[in-house]
Parts: sequence; C-alpha cells; structure tokens
Amino acid sequence: MIRIFDNVERFVCGTVGQPGERAFFIQVRSAFAGATVSVEKSQVQALAERLRYMVKEIKLMHPLTQIPAAAKDVAPLDTPIEDDFRVGSMALFFDDDNELIQVDLRESDGDEAEDAEDDLMGDIEIVRIFIKANQALIFADRADALMGAGRLPCPFCAMPINSTGHLCARANGYRR
Repeated sequence: MIRIFDNVERFVCGTVGQPGERAFFIQVRSAFAGATVSVEKSQVQALAERLRYMVKEIKLMHPLTQIPAAAKDVAPLDTPIEDDFRVGSMALFFDDDNELIQVDLRESDGDEAEDAEDDLMGDIEIVRIFIKANQALIFADRADALMGAGRLPCPFCAMPINSTGHLCARANGYRR
C-alpha cells in the first residue's frame, strides 16, 4: 500500500529519549493526513546528506529556479508519537515537471528476498512524500542539529561518551 503526501505542510525528523538511547522518527503532515515512521540515526543522516546534494544538483541543472528561504522548524514532533512502521529502505527522485523532490520511505520486512514479491502483492507499506527544495533544506538543517545533539565523543578514542562514562580503549580500558 502506498500512502501519498503532496502539498506537504511539515516534513521533519526528531527523537524521543536521552542521548545514547534515542529513538529516531520522521514525520510528514499534509492538510488531511499525517504519518510517523521510525528510522535509524544513520538513515536520518544519509537522507539529510542526499537531500542537500539533490538541492545542489537542482540548482546546477535549473539555475533560474528560485529556492525561497524558509524558517527553521524547531517545534517538537507532533504527538502522539506512534510509528506506522519501521523504515527499511529509502529512495529519492526529482520530478522535473512539478519541481518537487519525491521521498519514498519503505517499510522494513526483515526478509529482503521476499520484499519484491510482497511489494507486488501490496503487503509492504510505502510513504511517498513530495516536497519542495526549501522543505528538503529545512529537513537537512534539523537533521544536522539532531546529529550534533547526541553524546559527546571521547577526546582519546572518539567513541561516544555515555552520561556514566565509557570504557576507553585508548586508555587501556579505564573508565573516562
């Protein structure tokens, strides 16, 4: 089943929980519907990087296209935060005719070999989102802020430090 979101009012990522134990989510909202999906931190980071790259390519390919600046979205995630599904894979496309970026978030099934067959039968859920270039940049800016708000790296081994410290390999296993 494919759920399509066009005329998107909000497309953001966010977290729930303390650094080191955070759950990551992507939310999309249009006038009549919304969706929340859970993702891995690395998926948010990769999506933000690719969206930035895509906007850069759009500017190169269509130099006359205006990308208006938009205000940052610092509001919390919409509540209640209940994920519709866990994202397994993502895809990005650019629709030249409408000048929109298409983001497909595909449900994880756990068994990738059967995914193609299930997808044909409509058992896999897909959230398809059409956003403007400035919305992509807002998402990427917020994702960058989320990545920077995590645990601080150890100055010796660069591994994340928990609130209780960590066992540092460079300090022969002593707690720092």
